[in-house]
Amino acid sequence: MKRRAVVFFFCLVALRAGALFAQKPSAANLPEPVLQVGPGFVTSIALSPDGRLLLIGSDADTTAIWEVATGRRLRILAGHTEAISSVAFSPDGKLALTGSGDKSAAVWDVVTGRRLRTLEGHTNEVASVVFSPDGKFALTGAYDATTVIWDVATGRQLRVLKGHRDTVTSIAFGPDGKFVITGSNDKTAAVWDVATGRRIRTLEGHTHNVNSVAFSPDGKLALTGSSDHTAAVWDVEAGRRLRALKGHTSSVNSVAFSPDGKLGLTGSWDETVGVWDVVTGRRLRILEGHTEEISSVAFSPDGSIVFTGSWDNTVGVWDIVTSRRLRTLEGHTSNVALVGFSRDGKLVLTGSEDQTVTLWDVATGRRLRILEGLTESISSVAFSHEGQLAFIGSWDNSAAVWDLISGRKLRTFEPPEGHVVNSAAFSPDGRLVLTSSIDGKSIVWDAATCRRLHTLDGHTNWVWAVAVSPDGKVALTGSEDNTAAVWDIATGQLLHTLRGHAEGVTSVAFSPDGKLALTGSKDKTAAVWDISTGRRMYTLEGHTEWVDPVAISPDGEMVLTISEDDTATVWDVATGRQLRNLDGFIHNARGVTFSPSGKLAVMPSAEGLAAYDIATGALLYRQTFTNAGILTTTPEGLFDGPSEASEAICYRVGGGLNVVPVDRFYQDFSYAGLYDAVHRGERPKPDVELGAAAPPTLQILERPDEDEVADQRVTIGVVVTDQGGGVSGPWLRHNGARIATSGAKRVDGNRLTQSFDVSLVAGINRLSIEAASGDGSWEAEPALIELRYTKSLDKPDLYLIAVGAAVYAEPSLRLQLPDDDASAMASLFESRGRTLYESVEVTSLLNDQATKQAILNGIDAVAKQAKPQDTLAVYLAGHGFAVGQRYYFLPCNMKLESQEFEDDVRRQGLPSDRLADAIGATPCLKRMLIYDTCNSGAAIRRSGKRDRNPLAFAGAVRRLSRGQGVFTITAAAADEEAAEIASLGHGALTYALLAGMRAVEGGPLEGRYVQTNNQDRVADVLEWFSFASGNLHRVVGAGQTAVVDNSGTPFPVLPVGE
Repeated sequence: MKRRAVVFFFCLVALRAGALFAQKPSAANLPEPVLQVGPGFVTSIALSPDGRLLLIGSDADTTAIWEVATGRRLRILAGHTEAISSVAFSPDGKLALTGSGDKSAAVWDVVTGRRLRTLEGHTNEVASVVFSPDGKFALTGAYDATTVIWDVATGRQLRVLKGHRDTVTSIAFGPDGKFVITGSNDKTAAVWDVATGRRIRTLEGHTHNVNSVAFSPDGKLALTGSSDHTAAVWDVEAGRRLRALKGHTSSVNSVAFSPDGKLGLTGSWDETVGVWDVVTGRRLRILEGHTEEISSVAFSPDGSIVFTGSWDNTVGVWDIVTSRRLRTLEGHTSNVALVGFSRDGKLVLTGSEDQTVTLWDVATGRRLRILEGLTESISSVAFSHEGQLAFIGSWDNSAAVWDLISGRKLRTFEPPEGHVVNSAAFSPDGRLVLTSSIDGKSIVWDAATCRRLHTLDGHTNWVWAVAVSPDGKVALTGSEDNTAAVWDIATGQLLHTLRGHAEGVTSVAFSPDGKLALTGSKDKTAAVWDISTGRRMYTLEGHTEWVDPVAISPDGEMVLTISEDDTATVWDVATGRQLRNLDGFIHNARGVTFSPSGKLAVMPSAEGLAAYDIATGALLYRQTFTNAGILTTTPEGLFDGPSEASEAICYRVGGGLNVVPVDRFYQDFSYAGLYDAVHRGERPKPDVELGAAAPPTLQILERPDEDEVADQRVTIGVVVTDQGGGVSGPWLRHNGARIATSGAKRVDGNRLTQSFDVSLVAGINRLSIEAASGDGSWEAEPALIELRYTKSLDKPDLYLIAVGAAVYAEPSLRLQLPDDDASAMASLFESRGRTLYESVEVTSLLNDQATKQAILNGIDAVAKQAKPQDTLAVYLAGHGFAVGQRYYFLPCNMKLESQEFEDDVRRQGLPSDRLADAIGATPCLKRMLIYDTCNSGAAIRRSGKRDRNPLAFAGAVRRLSRGQGVFTITAAAADEEAAEIASLGHGALTYALLAGMRAVEGGPLEGRYVQTNNQDRVADVLEWFSFASGNLHRVVGAGQTAVVDNSGTPFPVLPVGE
């Protein structure tokens, strides 16, 4: 039987955190996206006194604050310029202390993330930091062999402890604050009197560096870890080593005492953590699972949980009794850096740590292509004017042109030695590429042959930036030699040198007519120049740091300058006058472009893109990059993007540490097609204020005593407490599927008690009890239970509702292939399903049978006979149409009866939410929906009522998937028409799905199929849908994509091949 004690620890922490963090924000505090990236290369960890928060220091010069119960990253403490070596919480948990390789330490406000004080005075890297027990003093140890005591309130240095002969690697205060212990690379530890600064004892015996030290809770013992592969327990008063803790096979980096002082904890370079009996010196257990060195260890306040930080970019959370890893803090995404974007801003390239480059569609947030084959990080990127090609230069002195449609490397350039490309530009016709380098030269290349045509040699220092004029005849280069230069591209001749900047020129641009040049400089100014004469027309002054980058609007009337002072300024080209600053400018912009209309400015930053209204300076949206997709958010909280991306991003609501997954605001703030709406000139707003209605809290009251159960029917009881925002729910999800359950409900004041009767399936049963605020705008932190049903059940059945509407009552709606597609899908399930399912029951509704009521009746029939372990698949092929944010399948008896086509759709169509309710009423926990629909009929075209927002379709289906726990795949075309391909005999999506199961002969996907992760070659639903989505471009090119929305646990569908 499995123990459950630890589960209660996390539940209690979660409830406490919810009570503390669920504060109603003021209207002035707009939501801020918080990306849930992993902790990175972990150098140090520290647990808050109440056990709720974890400080994680990394080699990326930042410290992150994480919430233990939810595993969410709450805040980043940024300001150091080198790696973080050590972190600590103050005794009251309100302050954080960080030490860095930049020779300083810093004191931070935990809630606001504001740096309160910088502790400077060491002459070398700070290696270790700690607070005194009363929180009044900070202690820092450094590579300069000293330890310094600081006054936290003033940041003043009080005393320096000298005596070690090498780096002070670790420090700790005794429990009464009177004594300090230090560890050093001189192979010793030392005990010091805080009041006098005198060393009173030296602990000698290790044969190598002492890397970590700790006091026992009563102050009588010390624990040290050393590079000699051992730890040691010492009598502090006598200075005598009591016992050596041996067993590690490499350096011991970190040590800690349990709160009761009975256990010692050691983390080692051998990738393990040891738990030791301090009295006997016996190793009680080993915590294994990290894949790199252990850098830091810590106990929870009650001693039941162990936290381990590792160089494998994770923090482990462990049960001290069972040695079981309970959780891994690793974020929902890895760091993704934007490296380039197309001229129209619709495509972006991002680079990741594995040297792959990904092409993204900015409007949908979805990955289009992965470019593989680079061996180094990217130094420069240039898109061709039409956006089909990209030039990519790397720091290994390589460069190539890539086809973005196919993801194939077309040509490889061979730059001369030392010509690492740091900037590049295509000529407007795509025939030439211009590159610059730190070697002071620029090169004009033939893009087709990769032949070097001219070397533009004339600068005397690095060349930072290049641009090609709109007519392709002139090149512009900016250099560290304080000049820009104008060149004849055809001959390579220098035409003008633009002199006047006092420092390096870091950014250059042409006006749309090619008559003006714009330069940005380290001298904190930008300048507008006459290309024909080389004369400076205006100097744009006002920034207080470097100006880089710069851009000119498509109409040539405005200039935008970005500065290291974190401002973005709009200027009038004709007069050189400053017009306005852009509000809320994001730090560390890496480029800028105007939208084709010239009304928006789009800027990339460290985590994505931000777009501003040029006329007002207002921030319109942000786009945050994850390795799962791009999430678009507005300042008011509206969001759109792939469901996986919304899981990787939270909103900070009302400031402080109130960080909530974006998905919790789905009902009122998910807005399909948000990017396109803003670029059409719309300014959509939510109907409610984000965070205005606080969600309730949930607590489990009743559940089985053990995690492993033998009774299939169980009762789960929950209490829902209103926090002032009202209560909607509760409801229950079983393995991701929302199910209808029976059970008693009781209301007592602001507390609602509900019980759920649940039928378990064999194996793992993940139960999630959920609720929301009264208006549904903010979903609560769910109460989670995981049970394992130990008995086997009957073999599952599979139910398929296959709908194909090709022939409509309205002749102009006729299609060619939906009935054949539905028949092909039915044949696939019938022929392949016998090996997995007890029975395969197919309901085929073709042409005149495909009525709205027949579809609902078919699903209702399944609801009356199916069991929880069964699978339900619904396949719909025919016409579909979105009205507002609601999507309708058009049944075969659809007629044009009204003046407005949309009225006919509302009255006669099957809305996706009605379909969702029907699917949700079935007991099947395994649910999938395939929408191969379009709105391409002549009647729809004649009506003039094409979808105003074609992505509303995807939004409606996503709500269905999320609401009921249905895996969905939908055909979504850029031109709003899903493709029917007569030569293949199928719609494009259906063909891709059949090909994934090796159920087609011929066509572009012949020989391609789902690669399964099991010996039985059974594809699960996510593998199948992902194959179709990922290969659809091979069938129809770039004109159509498929969108996959997954909710719940993937399940097996069918074997691949006969």
